[in-house]
Amino acid sequence: MGRPHRSVLTFDDMTKASVHFTDDFVVDALRHYRLQHRARRPMIILKAVLTLFLTALGVFAFVYGPIVLGLFFVGLCLLLAFGHRIDFWLARRSLRRWAFRDETVAIDFTDEGFHAKSPKQETTLRWSSFTKVAHFREGCLLYHGPVSFHWVLVSSLAVSSDIAGLEELLKTKIAEHTIVEPAAAPNGGPATPLVARESPGSRHR
Repeated sequence: MGRPHRSVLTFDDMTKASVHFTDDFVVDALRHYRLQHRARRPMIILKAVLTLFLTALGVFAFVYGPIVLGLFFVGLCLLLAFGHRIDFWLARRSLRRWAFRDETVAIDFTDEGFHAKSPKQETTLRWSSFTKVAHFREGCLLYHGPVSFHWVLVSSLAVSSDIAGLEELLKTKIAEHTIVEPAAAPNGGPATPLVARESPGSRHR
């Protein structure tokens, strides 16, 4: 008999991570997604202009009346300033019925791809399915679609020595890299980029 066929996807010499899907983790992933979004800066400028305009209208209404209209403008200003917090609160509420809430997912990063496993799910994605990596001080977003991503915290890696291996793996397997925040040095030194070099499609923020 011939030698048994070995699966193409092997998980030897892997970088391991363990992610706990708490409400805080999911909201943190959403927050980092918004930090790197291209429309973030224009939206901040637009919100600032609208807030100044509504503030002026509110002051005018408080001085000349009616006061109710002034309170309405103040409410709009607060909505513009704290709308993202309302979104995060709504996200937490929606997670109460999420099937994977409070699950711990074991993730393996190998030369072949991304493998995630928990008692309720198992996912294997080849690196060719990922389109971009957005790097942050605390971790990175691995994109496999415009709004579909995995949030990987540096602190979720099994050992700190795995960071360099994961950086090199992502650099060689995924074409586009966006450095949103430089990675913090583990010894408390100055921050450094999460990847040694940027790809042609990368950009700074």
